[in-house]
Amino acid sequence: MLTPDQYEDKDKFYDHQMQQYLHFCQATQELLPRREQVNQFFITVIAGLLAILAWVFKEGFATWRAQALWVGLILCFVGLGLCGIWWTKLAMYRRLSAARFQVIHDLEDSLPVPLYYREWHHLQNPGTITHDSDSQKLKPRYKGLTVVERLVPLLLCLPYLVLAGFIVAQLFFPASPRNWPALIPVPVPLP
Repeated sequence: MLTPDQYEDKDKFYDHQMQQYLHFCQATQELLPRREQVNQFFITVIAGLLAILAWVFKEGFATWRAQALWVGLILCFVGLGLCGIWWTKLAMYRRLSAARFQVIHDLEDSLPVPLYYREWHHLQNPGTITHDSDSQKLKPRYKGLTVVERLVPLLLCLPYLVLAGFIVAQLFFPASPRNWPALIPVPVPLP
């Protein structure tokens, strides 16, 4: 990092540094709308895929049962893949945000008050925050947005896992539900 003595125009050093800081903070804030668009895209596609799966099972099961099972299994794998890609993208956004805020914290070292650093410190240490004149301490620890966000793809994997399990069971153990009671031994009453 340059010092004012190393800068070509010493009088403008702090002005240029502040301009860079403001520009970088604005660029960091622009990550949130992009992340929301990614989330909306994946939720729409994954929900649409679940709707297609429902149609395949409702309409296709009666007429083309074997093909419906294979199509359903392929769609389940596509859905699981999309959930995995979404989870990975959220991890990438988390790393990118962490790196950007580290740069902001580094730039704040030369500012009179490091606002983002102090905000992060208070969020990580809730005992330092008071919310009224009685100085009552806030108890809950801050959960980052990406921590909560990353649960959604994991939860949306569940229907695909359950359906894939059902399909695999139907493909490799083709007993129909009507025959299941015959497969379960019935206890015989003792005389």
